[in-house]
Amino acid sequence: MRVGKLTNEELKDCVIDVIGAKRPEVLSSAGISKDCAAVKCGDIILLTSDPITASSRIAGKLAVLVSSNDVAAGGGSPFCCLLTVIAPSFATAEDIKAVMTEAQEQAAALNIDIVGGHTEFSPYVSRTIVSCTMLGRAKRLVGRALKEGDSILMTKYAGLEGTVILSNDMRGRLNLTAAEIAAADALTDRISVLEESRVAVNFDISLMHDVTEGGVFGAVREVCMSNGVGADIFEEKIPLLPVTESICAQLGLNPYKLISSGSMLIFCEEPDALIEALKNEGIETAKIGEIKNSDCVRAFKKDGGISVIDSGEDEISKNL
Repeated sequence: MRVGKLTNEELKDCVIDVIGAKRPEVLSSAGISKDCAAVKCGDIILLTSDPITASSRIAGKLAVLVSSNDVAAGGGSPFCCLLTVIAPSFATAEDIKAVMTEAQEQAAALNIDIVGGHTEFSPYVSRTIVSCTMLGRAKRLVGRALKEGDSILMTKYAGLEGTVILSNDMRGRLNLTAAEIAAADALTDRISVLEESRVAVNFDISLMHDVTEGGVFGAVREVCMSNGVGADIFEEKIPLLPVTESICAQLGLNPYKLISSGSMLIFCEEPDALIEALKNEGIETAKIGEIKNSDCVRAFKKDGGISVIDSGEDEISKNL
């Protein structure tokens, strides 16, 4: 069993040599004995931080994706990040190297530099926890007050990240076909929302919000609560993949409350041109509801019932 930081030799082999700064904004990156990185740029700087606690197999990849999505929701472009990796005491340096390698591969694919962070072993965690702090740059801030009649657009499908996590970590409990496993694995390449952000910022939008914990229902409720409005959303309008339906049915989960990084909510007054532009870029987009001048978010169910969304709790917590 191990407690504490990696040795300097392990840190160099498993972390420092895995990452590398390439962005022009990065003046100084991670290194032995360096306490901080240095960046320089003249735009608005967006900062966000997110931990990955619900997945053990692809935590490094998800950490980069989820944090970069937050920057995208703010209308910005991510350029560098810090990773903190806390591994259980029974893990090895090679386990941390695996996390860093998958994180670096994802960061490189998004043109993001990993410029520092922290790694250690701890007896207080039972699985590897990865926390990512992401920096992005933007020319202007995106966001204005929502008003009645604003359309609620949703890109891609509900439950994308939850499908990936559950397919990986709960495979022993699931009865999935080879085709379903392949479909779930392929979704890891669809969890970024950078492309829809780059399209949407060119339109007159009210705001964007990355669909994370609490799923689509939780994300709409969160936005409405912070803006003092309500909404009506319709289950039949929310796109859902067959593999997500299969996993949720087997585990008794509500897919509309399942963590959904990879899907972006976009609120706007005139949706048609934006929907067309997104679809032209190969990004599935649906109008799932409207903002209402009320104090609640109502979900109109496929069976004809109506429910008030009063909780942002995520379904994936039932299987942790």
